[in-house]
Amino acid sequence: MPMKDVLRYIVLAGTFLIPFIPLVVTGSLFFPYITGKNFYFRIIVEIMLVAWVPLMLMDAKYRPRFSWILGSVSLFVGVMLVANVFAEDVFRAFWSNYERMEGWVTLAHLLVYFLISISILNTEKLWRAFWNTSIAVAGLIGVLWLKEVYDITQAGGQVHRASINFGNPTYLAIYNVFHVFIALVLSLERLKKYWLLGIYGAIALMQVVMLYYTATRGSILGLIAGIGLTGLLIALFERKSVGLRNAAIGMVLAAVAVVGGFYAIKDTDFVRDSTVLNRFATITLDSGTAVSRLMIWNMAYEGFQERPLLGWGQEGFVHVFNKYLDPNMYAQEPWFDRTHNVFFDWLIAGGILGFIAYFTVPAAMLYYLWFYKRPEAHPSLMKRIISSIGFARYDEHPMSIAERALWTGMLAAYFVHNLFVFDNLTSYLLYIAMLAYVHVRVTSDRDAIAAHKTISPEVGSIVVFPFMVAVMIAFGLYSIYYPFSASRDVVQGLRLISQIPQIPADQISPGQKEELYRRALDLYTQADEVDFLGRQEISEQFVQAASRIAQSDAPDEIRQQFIDRAGASMERQIARVPNDARTLIFMGQFLSTTGATTRALEYFERAREASPTKQSIYFEIGSRHINLGNVDEAVETFRTAFELAPSNIQAREFYALGLIYDGRIEEAEALFVDDDGEMLVTSDKYFVNEDGVLVMNDDRFLRSYEAGGHHDRVLAILRERLRLSPASIQAHVSLAAGYAGAGNDAAAIETLEAAIELDTAFEEQGRAFIEQVRSGALRRQ
Repeated sequence: MPMKDVLRYIVLAGTFLIPFIPLVVTGSLFFPYITGKNFYFRIIVEIMLVAWVPLMLMDAKYRPRFSWILGSVSLFVGVMLVANVFAEDVFRAFWSNYERMEGWVTLAHLLVYFLISISILNTEKLWRAFWNTSIAVAGLIGVLWLKEVYDITQAGGQVHRASINFGNPTYLAIYNVFHVFIALVLSLERLKKYWLLGIYGAIALMQVVMLYYTATRGSILGLIAGIGLTGLLIALFERKSVGLRNAAIGMVLAAVAVVGGFYAIKDTDFVRDSTVLNRFATITLDSGTAVSRLMIWNMAYEGFQERPLLGWGQEGFVHVFNKYLDPNMYAQEPWFDRTHNVFFDWLIAGGILGFIAYFTVPAAMLYYLWFYKRPEAHPSLMKRIISSIGFARYDEHPMSIAERALWTGMLAAYFVHNLFVFDNLTSYLLYIAMLAYVHVRVTSDRDAIAAHKTISPEVGSIVVFPFMVAVMIAFGLYSIYYPFSASRDVVQGLRLISQIPQIPADQISPGQKEELYRRALDLYTQADEVDFLGRQEISEQFVQAASRIAQSDAPDEIRQQFIDRAGASMERQIARVPNDARTLIFMGQFLSTTGATTRALEYFERAREASPTKQSIYFEIGSRHINLGNVDEAVETFRTAFELAPSNIQAREFYALGLIYDGRIEEAEALFVDDDGEMLVTSDKYFVNEDGVLVMNDDRFLRSYEAGGHHDRVLAILRERLRLSPASIQAHVSLAAGYAGAGNDAAAIETLEAAIELDTAFEEQGRAFIEQVRSGALRRQ
C-alpha cells in the first residue's frame, strides 16, 4: 500500500475515534471523568498530526482551504497565545490543571483537530459517516444511562441528576443538546427512509430525556431557544416545501407552548414535587444561584477593568476571585475558577482582544450560513460584494434553508447554555466539528492553500514522517506521558494511604506496614518531580497526604520525610505563584497540622494580603492567635471578619469566641441575643433557657467557657445535651464533670447514679467516677 494511503487511513482512523472520547473514564487517574478524555484526545490528535503533515505536503487535496471560519479560529488561538504570555500565572495559563485540562495546550490541540478535520473530511459522504458515528455513540451513552437507571431502581435507590460518563450533569447536558440537532440534520437527508428516520428520532428523543434528567437549566433553555429559532428561520425563509414550513411553524408554537404552559403551572404541586421542574420554578434574581452568579460576574467585571486589553490569561479567574471576592459569597463554594458565563470567561482570559477574537468565530459561521454565496452565482468581485448584503437563496448556497436553520439553532442553544456554565472538552469537540463541517460545505469548490507546491512521496516518507514522529514523541512526553504518570501516581499514593489503616493488625507486620508507607512516599515524590500539567494539585495532594501521615502510626523517619518533601513541594509552588491565596492557605493549614503554628500564621497573613475580603482566612488567623495566646490580635481579626459580612453566622461565632476568650462575655452574647432577650440569629444550637442564660451548644463555645471558668454557661450547654440525648451515658458523665468542675459534687454524684440506673454495664465505671468526684479528681471527660 502506498505510503500516502497509509497516512490517510491513520488520519481518518483518528478522526473517527474522536466521537468515542465521551465514553472514556479512567478510574486510575486524578479527576477520572476529565483527565482520561483529555489525555486520549491529545494522543489521538498528536498521532493524526504526525501522519497529516507529510500527507498534506505530498498531496494538496489534504490541505485546508481558506475561509473566515479558519481565519477566526486561528486568530482566536493566536490572541490567546499572546494573552497567556502576559498572564498572571503563565505556567497555569499554558498547562492548566487536572480538574479542567484546558489552557493553551488544549487550545492548540483543538486548532490542530480543526485543521485536520477540514482537510481530511473533505466530502459530504465522509462528514455523514462522521456524524453517524457521533450519533451512534450518543445512542450508546443513552443505553448505558438507561441501564444505570434500571440498576438503581432495582436496588431501591433514587435516580439523581444524570451524568453517566461525564461526571457532571452540565457536561452531559450540552452533549445531549448537540446530538438532538445533529440527529435532526441527518434526518433531513433521509426523509424517505422511514426506518432510518425512526432510529434518528429515537436517539434524539433519548437525548431529550437524558437532558431533562440532567436538570441543567441553561442547557434546557438553550434547547428550547434553539428549536424555537430554528423553526422561526425555516418559517421565514423556506419556500420549496410547504410541509417543512408548516412543521417549522409547529416547532415555534411548541417552544412557545412549553414556556407558556410551564409558567401557567409553575406554582402547582406537580411542579413543586418534581426535582427538575422545581429548579425552573424557583429561578429568581434573589435565589442562591442567581445571587452568586451576579456577584461573580460583578467581580469578573472589576477584574476586566484592571487588565482590559489582554486579560489575566487562561485559568486567570482564580486571581480575580482572590482579589475582588465579594465577602457575601460566604455561603457558596470556597473557590471559583470560572465565571460561569462565556462572555466574562473570555473577557478575563483574553481581555477585550480575546473576547472579540472568540466571537469572530460564531460570527464567521453565521456569515457562511446566511450571507455567503457561491462564487459562480456572482462571478465579478463587485457583484459578489453587493450581493453579500442580502441572505443567500437556495441556488446561491450549498446547504438548504432547513439545514442552515438547524445549525444556527444549535449555535444559539450552545451560547444560551454557556451564558450560565462553561465549556469542557466534549462541548469543544462538538463545537469544533460543527465549525469544520460548515467550513467544508462552503469551501469545497476552492483550491487548497499553496496547492501547486508538493513534495515527493520519498521525501514525505523518509524525511518528514520520521521528523514528525521524533517531534511528537518529544512533545508528547511533556503534554501526555509525564502528566499522565504523575496523575496515576497521586491516585495510587492516595489509595495506599487510605488502605493502610484498614488492614487488620494480625494481617500485616510492622515491617510490611513500613514498606507500604515508604511506597506511598515514593509515589508522591515521583509525582512531584513532574513540573508540568497539574503542578499545583500535586503539591496540594502531597501536603494533605503528609498531614494524614503526621497523625498516623508510620515510623518517625517516614513521617518526617513526608512533612519535609511535601513542604518543599508547596514552597516551590508558592515561589512560582506567590500571590495565590489558595496555595498559601493550604501551606498554612499544613504547617498548623505539623505544629508549626508561628510559621503557619505567616502564610495565612500572606493569604490575607492576596484575598483581603475572604472571611475564612481571618478565621484561620484568629484561631492561630488564640493558640499562641494572642487574644487581643484574635479579637481584632475576628471583628474585621465579622464586619466584612455580618450576615455570616460563622463570622459571628468566631467573633464571639474571641470575645469570650478575652473575658468579654456580655459583648459576645450580645451578638446573639438583644436586650429584650430576642435571638438575633436563627439556629437550633443557640437559645435562651428558662433561667435567662444564653445556651451556645457548640464544642468551641464549651471549650472557651471552660477556659474562662464560666461554669454557669458550661452547665447550660451540658444540660441541653443531656436533654437532647437522655439515654446517653457520655452526656451524663460530661454533665457530672461539669458539676464537679463548678464545685457541686452532690449534683455530679446524682447525675452519675442516674447513668448507672440507665445502664448496669456502666456501674463499675460509674462508681469509679463517683469516687473521683469525692476525691476531687474528676474533670469533664
